[in-house]
Amino acid sequence: MKIRKQIIYGITALCLFFVSSSHAIIGVGVHYGLDLSVSMEDQENIPLSLKEYTNVFDVDSFFNSVPIPVDSIDNMDIAVFLDSLRNQGVQPSDIPLLSGDLPFYISRTGFERYPLNIGGKVFVDIIPVLDAVEISMNFGLWQYDGEILYPKNIKADLDAQALLDDPTSVSFQQLFEMESIPVTLEQFDLAYFGLNKTPYAKLHIDATVRKNIISVPKRMKIFRLYGGGGPSVHFATPVLDQEMVEDVLKDIIAESDGNINDLAAMLNGDPQALKPIVEKIIEGLAVPKFGMHIVAGAMIKLPVVPLGFYADGKFMIPFGDFNEDAGLKGYGLLINAGLTFGL
Repeated sequence: MKIRKQIIYGITALCLFFVSSSHAIIGVGVHYGLDLSVSMEDQENIPLSLKEYTNVFDVDSFFNSVPIPVDSIDNMDIAVFLDSLRNQGVQPSDIPLLSGDLPFYISRTGFERYPLNIGGKVFVDIIPVLDAVEISMNFGLWQYDGEILYPKNIKADLDAQALLDDPTSVSFQQLFEMESIPVTLEQFDLAYFGLNKTPYAKLHIDATVRKNIISVPKRMKIFRLYGGGGPSVHFATPVLDQEMVEDVLKDIIAESDGNINDLAAMLNGDPQALKPIVEKIIEGLAVPKFGMHIVAGAMIKLPVVPLGFYADGKFMIPFGDFNEDAGLKGYGLLINAGLTFGL
């Protein structure tokens, strides 16, 4: 009989413990995020440097590889035009457009946040003095309009006589009509998660120490306001920038033994040649970027019930820009709200 009573008392005490305890010792959470920290400036007509990758740049074959409108250069045949320059003793190296970089440019505009941003956390909620420690993460998506511009046609309104009078004054911008190719998921049939522009993805992981500021009631801690902070590490996909595009184009040029004469013509006929650029963007996350964060939030957990609710705001502080050349920054507010499950 005494043993039975002791068992009953033990079970009762255990039940009272769970009823009185409203906070998990160990728990996990899942959340939806609103990341307002990532931004990128619009930048247009960023020049590429391709000349160092070329071994062959013959003026005749380059001009002949570019479609010429019927009314271009006052209906002058391109061969006659080039011969006229040579007859005046003008060498290709004397013309700025042949001694500088080719007119290839990139643009990035319209950076926008995509609705998908999800994450989770693992926490220990019984730490002396500090109250809690947690590891959390968020994965978010953004997109923007990326494009490459290249010379397509010689301008129909080109003043040929003025060019002949002073051929050293000509520039690519004066000579060519430029064409653009979108460097987007939609352009190359690679759309995913509803993204159709040039994608940008970021995964970050935070290690946080938390201190309860307010606990109500004090013992049961059904409602808590907390604050804290800690280190962060960010992993992100590459941005469409000069280095990446030049790296892909130099491989294309190398396949033709360094002859860039047909590059513009190839792009006119086969924009898919730029598909490796988008594939390079989505193939993986880049080198980690370190930083820190400050957090403030609230949590609600009723007694016995293993589920709880939380919402917090983090101010993200990376140690420098994610991509300084692209003006890609990561300073700002991240808001998370979700459910916890704990024991």
